[in-house]
Amino acid sequence: MDIFEEFPSLKSEYNDLMVERFSDAPFSETFECIFDVIEYIYDGEKNGEEVSEDLFDLFTFGYRYLNEKFLYIKSLIERTYKSDEEFMKHYTDIDKLFYIMDFITDAKLEDLDATELMNLQDEVFSAIEKKEALKSDVLERLEAINNRLFMKGFHGFLETFEVLYDAITFGINDDEKDDGEFYEIKK
Repeated sequence: MDIFEEFPSLKSEYNDLMVERFSDAPFSETFECIFDVIEYIYDGEKNGEEVSEDLFDLFTFGYRYLNEKFLYIKSLIERTYKSDEEFMKHYTDIDKLFYIMDFITDAKLEDLDATELMNLQDEVFSAIEKKEALKSDVLERLEAINNRLFMKGFHGFLETFEVLYDAITFGINDDEKDDGEFYEIKK
């Protein structure tokens, strides 16, 4: 099945999870940014516009990213939290887990060693599954990793979505584009 044909079901899940139920979750802004970008690409494709390879890759990545996170959220509610209300009490810890997962994705994309991040992910995942609060040393280690990567000038995949989200939301003209071919959907 063409990934563009799968988008309407993802959109339905997005509306259910992130619009109807968990719009105030700390991770909802990230999800909204990614969703709006891939919806923009989807709309262009459905309107008969040729989607560049870069945009198709971005669409595919964003689609898979959201699908993975939605499956995880639904699984947590079914297996661990049993209700939306109980899940909402743990937003912050789940947001930290998603943050670590994103760092691991970024590290792999940049060929960096992700061992420390994967160990941290395991600890956070275990605490979430047990409904325990995250230990302060976990948060301190996450902050230290974040600072090290930031000092190295590291930029994650979410930055690409943020740039495109701003371009879609606030408009962009040809003079403002760094690489015009990347941003445009070819007609």
